[in-house]
Amino acid sequence: MNEDILEMFREILDEMKEYSNNGVPLIVEGKRDEASLRRIGFSGPIVTVSGARLHEIAEKSRGREVIVLTDFDEEGERLAETILSYRVENDKLTVYFRGKIRKLKAHVTPCVEGFAKLYFKAENTRRENVNLFEKANLELVT
Repeated sequence: MNEDILEMFREILDEMKEYSNNGVPLIVEGKRDEASLRRIGFSGPIVTVSGARLHEIAEKSRGREVIVLTDFDEEGERLAETILSYRVENDKLTVYFRGKIRKLKAHVTPCVEGFAKLYFKAENTRRENVNLFEKANLELVT
């Protein structure tokens, strides 16, 4: 996978993590999705829709900023549309991150539970690049 795509993906997740860690709830499909995001460092509220009534979740989130982060497969897109249809205001934050990730969909996993693996792959690639740069810089100085 292209390093630039991995870096863009990591940056999107870092931005989303900042919102989440400042109290903006995320709506995900299931417990594995939540676990994946927690491994990355998401500490804010995460609501899972598995076994829940979608209209109740949408009602509770009405008028609040939320991030809908269901999978990007057919079922996840349908769930996202259903949740968004219950909301009076389609606030930009709700769909902002979906749009950014959707642009990378051809390059990254469509399932949220796989996000942690890609995130850490991007983190490791970034660290390796920084290490290479620092090594090159040291060689130039000596």
